[in-house]
Amino acid sequence: MKKTFLNGMRNRGFIPVDNIGGGNCVFMSLAELVFGDPNRFEFMRYMIVHRLQRFPQKYFHKTINFSDYCNNMFTYCKPASPKELQAAADIFFAIIECYSIEDSTEPAYIIYPLRLSKVSAEQVNILRIWTHGPHCVALVD
Repeated sequence: MKKTFLNGMRNRGFIPVDNIGGGNCVFMSLAELVFGDPNRFEFMRYMIVHRLQRFPQKYFHKTINFSDYCNNMFTYCKPASPKELQAAADIFFAIIECYSIEDSTEPAYIIYPLRLSKVSAEQVNILRIWTHGPHCVALVD
């Protein structure tokens, strides 16, 4: 199944760029897609968590003690959640397509920037990631 998925992505012009992960895979994948350098993941983590802290009303939802949650996210190797992907979509004004190994043609889920309603989808970037198990990989075009 993994080989079929990888072939499907390559046929669509996307190259999976793996990373060492260790709780930083989402931040490494986003740094690869945005900066072209997965080693800038710490800066990516900082930007995303800073966004969460600055706008808690947008991201709080049902998280108990959101301030502690954000402080813990600054910790190296703390895995990301959908909150961090939403913040990244908002920071970079990008749609984030999240693929799973089951389908290389349609994302398993899509995260839109919160302010997308004010512009058309053609005016935003699309960042693509592939999650398999607890690991995340950038899909570079």
